[in-house]
Amino acid sequence: MLGNDPAAYDGGKCGCERCPNFTFCKVWAPPYYFDCHAGRCGGCNSQFAKDLEIRPAGPDETCPICLDTCPVMIEHPAECGHATCTGCFEAQWGPPEEAEWHAPEEFGFAACCTSTDDCVAPRCTYYAQLHAWAQTEAGGHYIAANELREREWDAAQESVADPASCPLCRAHVSDAPSNSWDMRTFMPPFR
Repeated sequence: MLGNDPAAYDGGKCGCERCPNFTFCKVWAPPYYFDCHAGRCGGCNSQFAKDLEIRPAGPDETCPICLDTCPVMIEHPAECGHATCTGCFEAQWGPPEEAEWHAPEEFGFAACCTSTDDCVAPRCTYYAQLHAWAQTEAGGHYIAANELREREWDAAQESVADPASCPLCRAHVSDAPSNSWDMRTFMPPFR
């Protein structure tokens, strides 16, 4: 793999294969991994339970959401006949944006020990200091700020539409002709 770009890797060094939905998920894995997930990566198998219809865009075809021209279109898994560009598909089905948490240092915390993530000491002074500091007034403000950020993030995620519904016609994946199971009974709306 060249750097961290899965699209630049060709699978030649390790014998890995691409998920059939690689255009969306960017997953390389050993063949036995796909055998355990009906021929797809685990994420695609749980989200779609089928291979996506990924096709080249027509000569004058534009994405109905962003109105841009793009080389590749992905059909919505509801099989309603609507397709979007990879960027809009990823925005709908991709993982939610991570919340930006406040660092304790923003609230005046200063530790003697600076090795936070790679510390192997059973009683690391960083964490002992952080715990003691969290009991102070400044530590309370730090905790309250992160709790507020988490509530805001949760509220933002609840307002996002169910990705299993087509953004154009609202057809649902579980109603697709080739679907053999009801996605709504297995997983709640996400993203």
